[in-house]
Amino acid sequence: MLKPVPMKRIRIIVYEKYINDVIRTLGELCSVHLVNLKDKLDEFGDNVKPVEPSERYYRILSLFSRVERLIDELQIKKVPSTKMVRLPKLSDEDLRKSEVELKNIEDQHAKIIREIEALKEESEKRLKKFKEKIEKIEAKITKLREKLNHLAEKSSEKLLTLHKILETEKKIEEAKTLMVKTERTYILEGWVPTEKVEEVKKAVSETSENASIIEVLHIRSREEEKIPTMLKCPKPLKPYQTLTKSFGVPSYNEVDPTLLMSITFPI
Repeated sequence: MLKPVPMKRIRIIVYEKYINDVIRTLGELCSVHLVNLKDKLDEFGDNVKPVEPSERYYRILSLFSRVERLIDELQIKKVPSTKMVRLPKLSDEDLRKSEVELKNIEDQHAKIIREIEALKEESEKRLKKFKEKIEKIEAKITKLREKLNHLAEKSSEKLLTLHKILETEKKIEEAKTLMVKTERTYILEGWVPTEKVEEVKKAVSETSENASIIEVLHIRSREEEKIPTMLKCPKPLKPYQTLTKSFGVPSYNEVDPTLLMSITFPI
């Protein structure tokens, strides 16, 4: 039977200039489970303080919600990505331009919707007396809907790309709230599969241009129950791992019953 993947706890101290790039790199590696350091401030001394959500985070969150609403109202289909694509970074100037562009799309959308609603209202009021005008009004509504479809086609690529960029930036800002910081550095901790530790070290060092310190922490016995569980299963047993998870994920020190399930369940 299989046991969960061995994990190591690491601490990374990185210069603030590189923190967003480091978080982006860790996200692409999919190997680090961040822990919230706000409950451990006493371990770092008086010069360390928690990272609070920034004004940039709230701007990104607002923009992200508005983009999602437009994608939904314009009925733009989200196409699942089949491969990892590194999205462009969103500078403060890019964020400002995105806000302006999004406001323009929102204004066009709102104007078209208002015209549709006004014509629908007019249609309902005059339905009894002016039945002959209904077809003309419906034709206008059809043309406006065509305009709406055209706006959706014209804006879909921009909105979907912006949606992905904002989603990434939102996750970066949210990840920072799990960290603590000094005047010039950020401190983060997380759990990494033992076999991935060197890969994470190398990636962080390269991303931060060596402006970081990475260390593997000693796990105290009382912390073992808090270690996140990651299961590594051979491909032939994958269907049974899904079945096993339906009964709950084993804790870090428990045995994964997937292999046993593969033998007993078919019986």
